[in-house]
Amino acid sequence: MTTVVLHDALEWAARTRAFRERFVGRCSAGLSLADVRAELERERHVLPAREVDRLAELRLLPVLEAIPAVGGKVRVAPAHGGCRRPRGHRARRHPRGRLVGPVGGAGMIIVVSGPGGAGKGTVVAAWRERDPKLYVNRSWTTRERRPGEAEDAYVFATWDEFQRRIDDGGFLEWVDFLDYRQGSPVPEPPDGHDVIFEIDVYGAKAVKEKFPDALCIYLEAPSRDVQRERLVHRGDTPERVKQRVARADEEAAAAKDLDSVLVVNHEVSDTVDHLAALVDERRRAARASSEPD
Repeated sequence: MTTVVLHDALEWAARTRAFRERFVGRCSAGLSLADVRAELERERHVLPAREVDRLAELRLLPVLEAIPAVGGKVRVAPAHGGCRRPRGHRARRHPRGRLVGPVGGAGMIIVVSGPGGAGKGTVVAAWRERDPKLYVNRSWTTRERRPGEAEDAYVFATWDEFQRRIDDGGFLEWVDFLDYRQGSPVPEPPDGHDVIFEIDVYGAKAVKEKFPDALCIYLEAPSRDVQRERLVHRGDTPERVKQRVARADEEAAAAKDLDSVLVVNHEVSDTVDHLAALVDERRRAARASSEPD
């Protein structure tokens, strides 16, 4: 009896390994949620259990987390230590909740997140033009520039450059997608400047964990149709547009967990007015709380 059970277990293990290898191999070419379900349906014999149980048993959740259609896997840089560094490199320490040391005398930490097509880049650029005391912490990315995208929209880096920055402890957080990486560098603003992070909601969560007092703002398009139009206008492929719109509701739910202030971006100038008012209100509240009774 023991021999039969062992034989069955070994057969199951072999089928499982083969399935996982096929699954991971297909992920390298990109999988949608529909693809994932189809793969699991075809391989029911591997593990006769519920879909979620099969994902956990086959250790596929880490793979799925790296698929943009499902949600990028956010990696948070440790507060100090933990990254491989060149010999003689001094680790930067970033105590929880405030920016000190190499960051200088930073003011407020502002996190502007939102789905693709909400208009984050346009709004933040207009806000920066109006207020030169804002320091925009440019995200790094290894993807190619989109048609018509400004040169300073991101720091466009090679994979090697991005990896060196990771090794040097230069990111607060970074995201591993299947075909590119994106991350928020440790900010180095001039004294007295407020710092703006223009990132997706998953990156916002990582920044909020490091800086609990950060003002989180979630920017939304007026509707999914408007979001779709903006994505098409900026040059996203039809498949990418579909993925970003599909993820929007999930991202909005995640933003609520951060106590983000929801701002609907109808007109850029009105949105900038709204954001500036939110910052002024937060600053007044901070001053009031610090005054002695």
